[in-house]
Amino acid sequence: MKECIKIIDLNGKYFVKAKDLHKALGVKKGFFDIHNGFHDWYLRIDKSGYVFGKDFGFNPNQNVGYRETADRIFSVKMAIEISNRQKSKEGYLIATYLATKTNGTIKINI
Repeated sequence: MKECIKIIDLNGKYFVKAKDLHKALGVKKGFFDIHNGFHDWYLRIDKSGYVFGKDFGFNPNQNVGYRETADRIFSVKMAIEISNRQKSKEGYLIATYLATKTNGTIKINI
């Protein structure tokens, strides 16, 4: 399977960049939404009950001075759940890809 999203290994825990997931899912703005790009998508996910520092956070391997410019990362488990919620062909393919590339170490409920 072709690599669609780069998986980051941080001390044995797997993450993906939030912007990579957003791009791969092809999230589009709604008809009445004027500003519904990555920032708005990320804020909606931030309020979905995930835990900062466990499910998502900032890439510690990136050396930047400002948090606003730091790469946001999602755990692979969180990325799989988000992908499945999209209810699209892309979402299903990404969820399957992530589960396969992490050798089935992530339990997913579909």
